[in-house]
Amino acid sequence: MSISNYFKDRFLFLLISILCLLVLAPIFQGFGGIRILMNAFITAILISGTYAASKKIYITVTAASLALPMLVSIWISHFVDMPFLVLVGDCFGIAFIAFLVIIILSFIFGEHEVTSNVISASIVVYLLIAIMWTFIYSVLESIHPGSFAIGNSQIEVGRRLYIYYSFVTITTLGYGDITPITDLANSFSFLEAVTKDKDFKKYNDVLKSHLICELPILEGVPLDSLLDIRRKEHDAFLLYRDGINEVIKTYISQ
Repeated sequence: MSISNYFKDRFLFLLISILCLLVLAPIFQGFGGIRILMNAFITAILISGTYAASKKIYITVTAASLALPMLVSIWISHFVDMPFLVLVGDCFGIAFIAFLVIIILSFIFGEHEVTSNVISASIVVYLLIAIMWTFIYSVLESIHPGSFAIGNSQIEVGRRLYIYYSFVTITTLGYGDITPITDLANSFSFLEAVTKDKDFKKYNDVLKSHLICELPILEGVPLDSLLDIRRKEHDAFLLYRDGINEVIKTYISQ
């Protein structure tokens, strides 16, 4: 595979890194060194995220500048207990992910057809938004301890817990084992939940259209059917773009 092909799949590498954090880390929860493993996955996200944004030099420099403080803080914290350093690292993590989401959305808006790279980018954006809220909750708890009431069933308090809470909130599941108890925590949780209502269906439309557009490789498919598939693919992508624009306008108006 050529270098250009690797670059075309840059969002796939980022997606794999995120899934490793979300899926593999809980599997090894009972083993020693889980914190190191989680930090390794976060490091992979920072590196693959910088690579995904490396289309232009100034974007790469900006992404690397935001990722480096976060990278330094998560590894230094293994040797030195400095809560302020972790707080600063989390703040840079929020800025890095927000910047990355904007870059990926601009890439999606610039595409005129649904490709595997667009599909990976669409999934990544949704997951990154949830991870960004993870760092926001971590910063909030650091600044205002006791912002969340944690049930007795949750034996671990840390980044892994906020990852769980963020995804439970953005999917509006709301199990109730973690509850925001301050006004600011309530406001942030509400804002994250709002992001799910209007944009998740648009992501789902893109995924469906991609699965449909893979069908024409089969022999014997009539030409009219192929054209109809392409129309559905295009319409679904337009719905996705319009939905994202509506979400952005809603946040700006608020």
